Amino acid sequence: MVTGVQAKLGATLPVVFLTVHYGLGHLAHLTRGETVLVHGATGGVGLAAIQYARLHGAQVIATAGNEVKRDLLRALGVEHVLDSRDLRFAEEIRRITEGRGVDVVLNSLAGEAVSRGLEALRPGGRFVELGKRDVHENKPLRLGPFGRNIAFFGQVTARAHTLDVCDTQAVRRIIMEAEASGHPLRGVIHSAMHLEDGFLGTLTDQQLRDALNPKMGGAAALDALTRHHPLDLFLTYSSGNALIGNPMQSSYAAGNLCLEALTRKRRAAGLPAIAIEWGAIGETGYVARNHSVQETLSRLGILPIAPGEAFRAAEDFLARSTCAWAWPARLAQPPALGRSTS
Repeated sequence: MVTGVQAKLGATLPVVFLTVHYGLGHLAHLTRGETVLVHGATGGVGLAAIQYARLHGAQVIATAGNEVKRDLLRALGVEHVLDSRDLRFAEEIRRITEGRGVDVVLNSLAGEAVSRGLEALRPGGRFVELGKRDVHENKPLRLGPFGRNIAFFGQVTARAHTLDVCDTQAVRRIIMEAEASGHPLRGVIHSAMHLEDGFLGTLTDQQLRDALNPKMGGAAALDALTRHHPLDLFLTYSSGNALIGNPMQSSYAAGNLCLEALTRKRRAAGLPAIAIEWGAIGETGYVARNHSVQETLSRLGILPIAPGEAFRAAEDFLARSTCAWAWPARLAQPPALGRSTS
C-alpha cells in the first residue's frame, strides 16, 4: 500500500493502471518515439497514462476541461496541453506534430470529440476508446478516417468495490448490481488471505478466526451466492503450503485445504471449480516483500516464478480444467511428494 493512502482508495489504484497497461500496452502497443493524445488527463486513468507513456519513451499531448487542470498538467511537465472542450484540438495537434498526427489516442470524450480524435490520428494510428456514453446512446461514428488504416479498440470498464468477502449481504448486493447493469456475473477468482504465524497450540481463537475467515468463510459465501449463476470459472488461490505443510502456518494450511475440499465438492456437483496451489511468486506480493520467506523456500528447493509465468499457468489450467487442483512452481529439484486427486 502506498504510504498515506487509505485502503479504500488504494484498492482502486490497480484498476487505473491495469486499464492503461491493457489499453496502451496490450492493445495499442505504444512504443518509444511515438506520440499519444490523452484526453481527460487529470483523472486517474489519465495520470496513469502519462506515467506509462513516459516510462516507455513516448511523447504526451494531454487535454483537460479547465485552466486549473491544465495548469496541473503543465506543472507535471506535460509540454503540450490543450482544452478538451474546444473541438479545435485536432487542428492544434496537426500543428504540434507538423501535420503527421498522433500515433495513439486514449479517449474518454463523447460526441463530436470522438470524430475529431479519429481525425487527429496519423495513418496506421490506434484509437483506444474508454467511454461508453456514445455506445449506450447508439451514436453514429464517421467512417472516413478509417480509410487511413487506423485501428479502433473499445475498452472494458472495470470497477473496484471494497468489502469483506465474508459479508454475504455485501457480496450479494454487488452481484445484484452487476445483474441490473446488464453485466451478469460469469466468473469468480477468490484470492483473499490472512496470515497468523505460530504453532497451532499457541494461537488464540481470534487468531484462528482471523486466519481462516478470509479463505474458508469467503469461499463458502461465494460458493453459496453463485451456485445458481452460469459461471465460466470459479478459481480459488490455494498454496503449496497445503501440500508440503508448515508447522508455523497450520491455520493457513487448513484454510487452503478447505478451499480444495470445496473445489472437489463443486466439481462433484458438476460446477466449475479449480484450486491452484501456488508456489512462490516473485517480483510482487507477500513472498517478494519478505526476504526471509524467500530464503526459506529456496532452501526447500522452491524458487519463485514471475507473475507472467503464473498468469500463463493459470490460463492453461483453466483452459484444460481437467484437475481439481494444480501446483505451478519452479523447483530446484523434483520433490519426493505426491497426492491423489481422487
